[in-house]
Amino acid sequence: MKPTLRNWTLILACALAPGWIAEPAVHAKQVDAPGDAAETESAEDREISEEAKAFRDLQLKLRNNQDRIDLLFRTLPIGFPQRRAAYKTEIERLEVANARLRKEVFAKAKAAFKSSEKPSMMSTQIIQKRLASMLRPRNSDDFFNPEASLELIAMMKEKFPDNPSLLEYEFLANYAIERFENADKALRRYEELIKGDLSTARQELQATMEKYQQELMIRRLESNTDDLPRVLLVTTEGDILVELYENHAPNTVANFIHLVRDQKFYDGLLFHLVKPGEYAMTGSPTGNGMGDAGYRIPCECDGEKIRSHFRGTLSMMAPEKDRGGSQFFITQQPNPHTYDGKYTAFGRVIEGMDVVLKLRNVDMTSRMASTTDVSKVIRAEVVRARSHTYMPEKIANSSSVGGPGFTGSDSGLPGGTDDDMDSTPGSFDLLLPGAGGGK
Repeated sequence: MKPTLRNWTLILACALAPGWIAEPAVHAKQVDAPGDAAETESAEDREISEEAKAFRDLQLKLRNNQDRIDLLFRTLPIGFPQRRAAYKTEIERLEVANARLRKEVFAKAKAAFKSSEKPSMMSTQIIQKRLASMLRPRNSDDFFNPEASLELIAMMKEKFPDNPSLLEYEFLANYAIERFENADKALRRYEELIKGDLSTARQELQATMEKYQQELMIRRLESNTDDLPRVLLVTTEGDILVELYENHAPNTVANFIHLVRDQKFYDGLLFHLVKPGEYAMTGSPTGNGMGDAGYRIPCECDGEKIRSHFRGTLSMMAPEKDRGGSQFFITQQPNPHTYDGKYTAFGRVIEGMDVVLKLRNVDMTSRMASTTDVSKVIRAEVVRARSHTYMPEKIANSSSVGGPGFTGSDSGLPGGTDDDMDSTPGSFDLLLPGAGGGK
């Protein structure tokens, strides 16, 4: 079993005309036809030229720093600890400098865009790239940030009110933060503009909205008793408070509390696989996706009582049914149509969703993984539980703790492995032609 968001790729590809590109450019300024005679450079042209020069200078610094970083990584000494440490220190210094330069470039582009009646192509493209990185993260230092993307979308729509790619991004951002009615409006307007048939996407959105209403009803009932167990995950990026679905996945919750309270199992473990826009995974005792708690527990992912996967859902990782143990993932956006019925949802984040989105983008299951700058659980502690004993039903022993277990290459990871695609689309991303799907 290898669930993957790529299963949605072909749903709409055949229904839409070809030619749609993955990141359609928002053209800010049309080039006028040349006049009969050469004209002197206008004040606006001079301003744009100065703006372009400033951007070029900053981007040249960025590129030079990145070239230096790449060279240092390629020539990193082996067997010389002091020299190796010096190289790493220089790499970190350059990465900090580049982060500052990127912020400066974006701030200048944003200010130029807002102040100009006809923004330059340069500032528009810089903002568009930032927007794309927030919703379709590709680089290791990109973070999924749908809330911030909506601010940029609103700013750009003032200049380009009916641009299809902005509506596409508006849909994806609203869907990610569970503003489904706003997502529906953006999707319908997007469908009108591209003159395509997105009925499948609308049906899936409607199904998600219905599941979400059921979820909200359950949450209201749970708030009346207010007695569900809670666990605090203290991480290197901040605190995450989760509430556990004991009424719906009692054995999985018992297992989690047992590992947290009785074994301190998660203390010090890495978030070994973080796919921005999809999930953050932990629970591997070896830190590379291998190993488990030494036993397996039955799946609680089917039947009438299952909970759906929305934003901030905790779900048990299992390569196949009844093979879960210690590894779990936290979703970064709703994905019921991919995860429901395959993975056991056993809790949700009630505080610290911003921390979940800040977990470092890594894949420690890869042989090329770097151990630097990986988020981890400092400690996990039960802050509320019911009065009974929490001891899970176990159905089989597995590998010893830290043993072979399962890895990213064969474990049926949600969404596939990073080797399968250059970037990780969101759960609805591939229902839209802008994701670049096709036959």
